[in-house]
Amino acid sequence: LAFCVVMISCWFVYQPALSGPFMFDDFDNLGVMSGGVTTENIDDYLSNGKAGPLGRPISKLSFLIDDNAWPSNAFGFKRTNLYIHLIIGVFVFIVMRLISKTALNRKESDWFSIIVMAFFLLHPIQVSTVMYVVQRMTQLATLFTIIGVAGHCYFRHQHVNNPINVLNLTYHSAFLLSCGLLAVFSKESGVLLPVYIAVVELTLFSKLNSTKLYRHWRLL
Repeated sequence: LAFCVVMISCWFVYQPALSGPFMFDDFDNLGVMSGGVTTENIDDYLSNGKAGPLGRPISKLSFLIDDNAWPSNAFGFKRTNLYIHLIIGVFVFIVMRLISKTALNRKESDWFSIIVMAFFLLHPIQVSTVMYVVQRMTQLATLFTIIGVAGHCYFRHQHVNNPINVLNLTYHSAFLLSCGLLAVFSKESGVLLPVYIAVVELTLFSKLNSTKLYRHWRLL
């Protein structure tokens, strides 16, 4: 119930902002949709605009969910940003559950995770990202990064309870590589995924059982 209250509260808190306009870099990055984006000219769309050294193609493709022409209406873009914000909030909860279960009982872990999720979803500092259309690039990098962290935490607990072999670690590595690439091609800050995992490993998970094989994989 508390989980649902937080999610619904976030949805309603953001409603007044959905009617806001495009701002600043929105025009540089979305203005390249002028004339419409089709299968014939999508390469031009992805290669133009001010979207960082890697072009951030995942983020730019996501804008086509809301419109493929310019000028457009900001409402749909902002609503999609809000959906992404809520999905990130769900993964914040999942990550908090996975990392706190080593130190807290089930009830304490639930409440801790819900409180952290609530701070993330409802803190006013998030408004400038969620309601600034082009900052979807930051949102998507965050989403794929936190999915990567959640997946790592899940696999880590599995490694504690089950024998670790090369196949397990191959799946683990493939998952992290996929999340990392999706994050980086959403926005370059996604390159921090290994750093977040290292922090979790060296602090919260430092006392979990690990084999020599896992320690070598972790070092790599």
